Amino acid sequence: KSYKNLGTTSFEHRIVWADGTVRHIHTINRFELNSDGVPVGLTGICHDITDRKIVEAKLIKSEMQVRNFAQHLNDTIETERAYIAREIHDELGQYITGLKLRLFSLQNLVKGNDKVDTRIKDMITDIEAGQLSIRRIATKLRPGILDTLGLTQSIVWLAKEFEKSTGIS
Repeated sequence: KSYKNLGTTSFEHRIVWADGTVRHIHTINRFELNSDGVPVGLTGICHDITDRKIVEAKLIKSEMQVRNFAQHLNDTIETERAYIAREIHDELGQYITGLKLRLFSLQNLVKGNDKVDTRIKDMITDIEAGQLSIRRIATKLRPGILDTLGLTQSIVWLAKEFEKSTGIS
């Protein structure tokens, strides 16, 4: 390559010593030209970069370990979020639904007492608001759509929800 363009060339390569030791070398060379531009000599330098290559390999390995740890951490967080979302939705949701059903039953028992009936209706309205809040919290923690439809469709859904709540397309 140096001879073809008669310029300076820089490259890295490996050499193996007689005892089998592998060394990494960085070589820079350039042609010496006479006044007519004809090559009359070649000057170069070789620098042993084995230590740098070893450090680079360790750095790459370390980066891979950090990436793997980050992925594991992210997976653990997502698993916990899914678990908490399920618990909130299932356990708390069932409890609140049970209260609502008991209030409907109580409402049937006190027919004719408008004051009590009004209070029960207010309580049912509050419970329904609580149910919506539970669903919203569980969905924010871990949207079920993420598991069923995947990331792309989840983002589309999230964008539509954002548009509904803000009016911004």
